[in-house]
Amino acid sequence: MTRLLYFVIAVVLAAVAQRWLSQGVSSPRDSVLLFLVAGALFAAHGMAPAAWPQLPPRRKWPYLGLALAAAGILLAAIAFVGRFWSEVYHGWGLWLWLIAIPLYLAGTWLDLPSPDADAEAQADTAWIERLPDRRQVLVGLALILVLATAVRFYALDTYPNGCQSDECNNGLDALKWLSGAPYTPYAETNEGQATLFTYIIALYIKLFGQSVATMRMVSATVGVLTVLAFYFLAREIYGERIGLLTAALVAADRWHITFSRIVYELILMPLVLSLQVLFLLKALKTGRRRWWALSGMMLALGMNTYTAYRVVPFFFAVYFLYWLLTHRQRIRRDFEGMLVFAGGAAVAVAPLAAYTIRNWNVFISRINHISVFRDVEAVGSYAPLWSNLRKTLFMFNWQGDMAALNNLPGAPLLHAAIGVVFVLGLIWALRWIWRELPFLYLLWFGAVASVAVLSVAHEAPTARRPIGLIPVIYLLVAGVFHQFWQAWVRTWGQHRRRPMAVLLSAVVLLVAAGNVNTYFRVQAVDPAVWAAYSPNESAVGKYLATVPPEERIFMTPQYTHHSAVKFIGGPHDITPLNLAQHIPLRQDPGADVQFILEPVDERLVPLLQQLYPGGEYQVHRDRYGRTLFLSYRIPRQAYDAARGLQ
Repeated sequence: MTRLLYFVIAVVLAAVAQRWLSQGVSSPRDSVLLFLVAGALFAAHGMAPAAWPQLPPRRKWPYLGLALAAAGILLAAIAFVGRFWSEVYHGWGLWLWLIAIPLYLAGTWLDLPSPDADAEAQADTAWIERLPDRRQVLVGLALILVLATAVRFYALDTYPNGCQSDECNNGLDALKWLSGAPYTPYAETNEGQATLFTYIIALYIKLFGQSVATMRMVSATVGVLTVLAFYFLAREIYGERIGLLTAALVAADRWHITFSRIVYELILMPLVLSLQVLFLLKALKTGRRRWWALSGMMLALGMNTYTAYRVVPFFFAVYFLYWLLTHRQRIRRDFEGMLVFAGGAAVAVAPLAAYTIRNWNVFISRINHISVFRDVEAVGSYAPLWSNLRKTLFMFNWQGDMAALNNLPGAPLLHAAIGVVFVLGLIWALRWIWRELPFLYLLWFGAVASVAVLSVAHEAPTARRPIGLIPVIYLLVAGVFHQFWQAWVRTWGQHRRRPMAVLLSAVVLLVAAGNVNTYFRVQAVDPAVWAAYSPNESAVGKYLATVPPEERIFMTPQYTHHSAVKFIGGPHDITPLNLAQHIPLRQDPGADVQFILEPVDERLVPLLQQLYPGGEYQVHRDRYGRTLFLSYRIPRQAYDAARGLQ
């Protein structure tokens, strides 16, 4: 009972600190001090992490499995040296590589039965709680996935409005792949990015047609899969009940919903990182080579997603070193597993590795461009770095990303209740930093957060680059839930668990409802957010999609080369507007004519009406009454009537 009381006091103090931050009741320093007091109280009375399960007896690696794995490495090496190194990523080299991946995985999957299968099964399940009623678990998980699907797929063509240039650039790359361009693992689009995401977009366009909504379906699908992957990760650590509760929180997390509804490759990072850590934990618990291989392949997959994933190899290298130093009694088994991990990563990353080595300057150009050390050099001090650190630490609970593209401008990235629990979980992890899971959480948090801290100062705080923090934040939340659950059971017994289950479920429902309401009724319709996704150019593209392709289009240069106009509008005969040549028209267009102008070009409309009085003038506005663009359509008959002598 005493532990529960201290937990409640800690939550109350943290909630007061959160209120001070949110409402500006006191200075941020006072709020931080109160948070530290609350966290210290929680950590001091919290239970230690569960003891790590004993490693079961080693399974022998049969000669067939070893041969298959070696064959996979050999085929990948042949493809790397024979084709990829010459920057030829198609043909027989690509096929060899695609065969090498399942071959290596099949080799690691084959092993002989364990001498003590019962001990292995016990090690695999002893440290997590299983609910007796499997139907409850399946129904709960199904409801969570329905929620995740609904909030990510609902009105994808409306919220957010428009299609920002980077989004439509991804769409144009996908169209290029569909048109037959040879495979490449990396493209210079959007200042450089891996192409995996755009190939998935190409698949969706092939299946569902070319549209912005189709592209966003890719992100929405990845978002739903992330919720499912996170459930399995949280269940692996804390059991099914806590896994379901925190998966529901991720399903309705506003930060994750935002990027699940726009076309950025960064949405892949939480999914792949969750799977990579899940497979690693299974490998460290069971010693099975299959999990080591899968975790390594997830690392390679992650390197083909978002630029920020490049910190993950360093994160894992440090964790492996920590593990070997703190678990010396099993060092031979774990070192073998790490070699299998490295083999899986090497096989799966072969094309991207070849590109990276051959085009190193291109590969790191984006990192150099957004580095905070450019600001440090400009001002001659480390002030921008410390400012970034402060802003990054405060963005979860107080002042979030100001860019309307990424967030409700200035709003904290986490719901207030989640912010409170997250801080308590973070301080608890610091209390037990030398233990396996807390060290993993803190290393994960520090590595991914460093990407935001080391980015250019004018973008801080940013919601984009540290998106890989979402799973670990909710694992820390799951840890706090687990502490409350265990304290309750120890106080009241196994048969009186329902009040705590109801309380935690109520918290989850209230937070989920608040997040969904904030996204759809506040963020998505906010004028700044509405204007962030290239609404003018997107509206031009939508209008062009209704224009017959035979019409001649004279368009202001501001719109001509924008990716949203090209992707949404489709193929048209578009000529950049030149006032000296095109008003009035010097040559017979041979078809109906459209002039598409910016709002600032409204001064040209009276002249067009004077020259072509039979034309049709239209002002295109958004839902807030702001002018998006102007169109002046001149039918062929109106042009002929106004032409005069030749």
